[in-house]
Amino acid sequence: PGGGDLRAQLQDCLGAPAAPGGGSSSSAGYLSVASVSLVAMRLHVFVRADLAHELSAIDTGYRATGIGHVYGNKGAVGVALRLAGDSFAFINAHLAARPEKVAERNANIADVIGTMPLGRRGGLELSDRFDHCFLFGDLNYRVDAPF
Repeated sequence: PGGGDLRAQLQDCLGAPAAPGGGSSSSAGYLSVASVSLVAMRLHVFVRADLAHELSAIDTGYRATGIGHVYGNKGAVGVALRLAGDSFAFINAHLAARPEKVAERNANIADVIGTMPLGRRGGLELSDRFDHCFLFGDLNYRVDAPF
């Protein structure tokens, strides 16, 4: 489903109906504060409504690392925000697959960490731009260990 449909489904699961037109809703305790998409990657961030007055500096961005660093079949989407004085970055990544592509995965994640357009930039990596960074998604790393 499209980004708006998914947001409505998520808000329904949280017990908060989506506002008409896909906007934010704060009923039942949660507020949709940001959404970002790149091809099939999506990221939706919600916050408890009673903390909404503590939110500021909401930003979204993405970085394609697929074919020619243009096609978004691989890469990452991100949401940044400030909550109660701390800065947060949430990054959902989809990196190169296959066991033999470790070097490509490492290059992809270095590209994302170094160039994701979120928050204050100034040549800093994500971990230097935010108080708290969360990286998750289909990272495609494998543990090669005997069991």
